[in-house]
Amino acid sequence: MMYVMGSVLFCDKSGARVGTHFLRILDDVEEAKQYAWGSATLVYLYRQLNIASRYGVKQLVGFLPLLEVIFQ
Repeated sequence: MMYVMGSVLFCDKSGARVGTHFLRILDDVEEAKQYAWGSATLVYLYRQLNIASRYGVKQLVGFLPLLEVIFQ
């Protein structure tokens, strides 16, 4: 689960690191099943789009297939 969160849904530019804040989210697996993961991924992607729009930024990270689905 940590691998999917860190490398697919909420990836960063390193491609190898997973944030430790996900451990707190996954502490109670039964409760984590209730979360709206699609919404959380979309919010993260919009935040990354905001960061990528800044001057000097040359990369975009996030679950980009979701962006393709939204604008098709």
